[in-house]
This record gives sequence, C-alpha cells and structure tokens, in this order.
Amino acid sequence: MDSWLIAGLICVISAAAEALLAGSDVERFLQELKQPPWALRKGVWFWIGFAYYGAVFVILLRVLDLRQTGEFTLLPLILLIAMMTLNAAWNFVFFRRRDLRLSFLWFAPYSLVVLLLLWNMSKIDVLAACLLLTYSLYLPYALIWSYRVWKLNMQVSP
Repeated sequence: MDSWLIAGLICVISAAAEALLAGSDVERFLQELKQPPWALRKGVWFWIGFAYYGAVFVILLRVLDLRQTGEFTLLPLILLIAMMTLNAAWNFVFFRRRDLRLSFLWFAPYSLVVLLLLWNMSKIDVLAACLLLTYSLYLPYALIWSYRVWKLNMQVSP
C-alpha cells in the first residue's frame, strides 16, 4: 500500500478518535473553565492541532518510506502510534472525564514517548526529527497550561 495513503489513513483515524473521545461539548467545557491569563485562544489551539497532524503526517510518511531503502524498523512506527494514541486518549481524560489532575499527569508518559521518538528519529531522519523537535518545544507550555487549569478549577475535577 502507498505510504501517502497509509499515513493519511492513520492521521484521519487518530483525528477521528480524538474527536470521538473528546465528545460533543468541548467548547462549552473550555468556556466553563477558569483559564490562566496567558492561555491561548480557541483559534490558536486549532492551528496547533493542524500543525501537529501536518508534522505527524510527514513523520509517518518518512518512517514508512524507509521500507523502500531497507532501513525500516518497527520502533519509530510503534512510538509514533503510541504518541498519537496517548494524545487522543488525553481528550477523553480531559473532556469526557473532566479529570484535570489526571490530564496534567498524563503529560509524563506522553512526553516520555515524544522524547523517545525524537531520540529515535534523530538517528534515522533529520527532517522528521526537526518536525518532532518543533512540536516538543510546545509541550512545556501545554504542561504548564494543564497544571494551571487544574489548579484554577480544582472544584471541577473529580
């Protein structure tokens, strides 16, 4: 099967899983939460998600294209799928369960997987590693935002 098609399908499935796991009242829940004054606006979150899936698509494509060179190994693909799965599952924890504490704690395993993938990609594909590095630079903001939202809304979280 063509790498473009496989990468596209994986991204579509992951995005659909995120939406399904988040549920239908995402915007209302976000509006109900107290946010830190430096929180990003709704439109910025959209662009972060768009950039995330753009980067993931290119990384998937480059990993899958390694099959043609004989350099393909399963580890980067497993780590990438794990990252996408953890990312989608975070939506369930945050939006459906509304467990702000757990959504903050979720960043520990998630960040570990991202860093392992970054380390692995740095050894096999510079462009993919650069894209992942760019995304990983966003993670400290997301971690701090998640912590502040949890602390500001302790009565909301179970």
